[in-house]
Amino acid sequence: MPQSLRLEQFKDPELIQLAHMLPGILVQDRAEKTVSTYVNAFRRWKEWANRHGLVAMPAEPVQFALYLVYLIQQVRSVAAINSIVYGVGWVHKKGGFLVLLQHPLVNLVGGC
Repeated sequence: MPQSLRLEQFKDPELIQLAHMLPGILVQDRAEKTVSTYVNAFRRWKEWANRHGLVAMPAEPVQFALYLVYLIQQVRSVAAINSIVYGVGWVHKKGGFLVLLQHPLVNLVGGC
């Protein structure tokens, strides 16, 4: 749910109902398989970040770029790296954080 959407801010029952529907609508901008791929990419980033004592969301661009270097060392394909970059960026965007994919270092390392 976007960081600015707090259900307790609403008192009107109709607004509360609409706010509960919002997360489902937000993820419908991609095919179900794409959403699953993106969520899995974020989950793997989060696990890696946690192992290294980093905050996964919002990700620091330099730290995320280091994760991409790690993946490149694992001989991941360009397509796999791009999918991870877009997936983690998509989850950030849905959470109200827009900076990650706009950072030049992430674009350079991730090939976006």
